[in-house]
Amino acid sequence: MRSGRTMMGIGLALGLWLNAPAGCGAVEATCAAGKSCVCEGAGSCEYDCPDGNCAMSCEGAGSCEFRCEGGGCDVACHGQGSCELACPGNNCNLSCSGAGSCELTECTKDCELACATIGSCESSCSDPSCKTN
Repeated sequence: MRSGRTMMGIGLALGLWLNAPAGCGAVEATCAAGKSCVCEGAGSCEYDCPDGNCAMSCEGAGSCEFRCEGGGCDVACHGQGSCELACPGNNCNLSCSGAGSCELTECTKDCELACATIGSCESSCSDPSCKTN
């Protein structure tokens, strides 16, 4: 019991030091079409958008993984951790800024990767309809 309180105290202190919400941890969820879903804090975060047309963002120190089966997703990564968007549905936009690394995968056409980060940015799309800025 005492070690649980100690760990909770350490987690709270770390969250405050990183300017992250207290109690943040791993998130694994579905984002509905037409909705906006945000990953923030120090833990890992995964959002799946099976129907497409989601707006998702990654903020904070954690790593984020997004999947857009239906295509047409807009993802903004402003955090300090890594950010990955898998877009097999095509027509996705990934915008990166901050200190983290970004990767756009599984897109075969009409995807855009915009980078203004000090980390690395990569796109696996080689079709002429895909853009990297």
